[in-house]
Amino acid sequence: MFMGKVYCIIKRNGNFYFPVKSKTGPYQNEDGSPKVGYLAGMPNFFGGTINRRNKFQALRAEVLEESQDKISIKLYDSGNENEQNCKIESACQESLFHTSFQSRRGCTDYDFYLFDGDHYAEMVTGGMTIADFGAANRLALSTDAAAPNEEPERREMACILKIPENRLPDNIDRFLNLCIEMGGDFLLDKRSITSHRDWNDKGTRDAFAEFCRRYGHR
Repeated sequence: MFMGKVYCIIKRNGNFYFPVKSKTGPYQNEDGSPKVGYLAGMPNFFGGTINRRNKFQALRAEVLEESQDKISIKLYDSGNENEQNCKIESACQESLFHTSFQSRRGCTDYDFYLFDGDHYAEMVTGGMTIADFGAANRLALSTDAAAPNEEPERREMACILKIPENRLPDNIDRFLNLCIEMGGDFLLDKRSITSHRDWNDKGTRDAFAEFCRRYGHR
């Protein structure tokens, strides 16, 4: 059984959606100091640790949690969660998820996927709509100051960025510049030493580079 970590970017209606980490990490050590390696203010993928769940069920749960219920992945408008999970898993064996990058870091496997809502017509992306963004390219989420009583897992992300498919560059440095342009104050400047270094070291840069290479435009 796959026991690593699984991540995805959402594609829907000609746009890619991905989260940006909150600048104030919600996780702390026992002495109250912030945990390192949090990637504050950097673009990320939705997802996380699988534990005992099927990796696609885990990904569905992580997307819902990290988007603060703005994005829900479900198939066939069924109120039965077990039935939905079975159909999600069944569809994944075909073409619902498309692998974009996979690597091994130490003893942990990382899988990265594109969840293509345009490809699978009966998928429903709930909660979040294009109208929520208005004319902006980002949708703000509640962070520490706005939601202090929320579980830390629901305060990881500061916003969701929307990048039109035709604006996605095929170059990782131009991608970061575009994120800073669209994300504004939600993102750290890429010269921020700690978060940018950790973003590179954790393999997140490699995953985004592969994502841009596959789906970006010159």
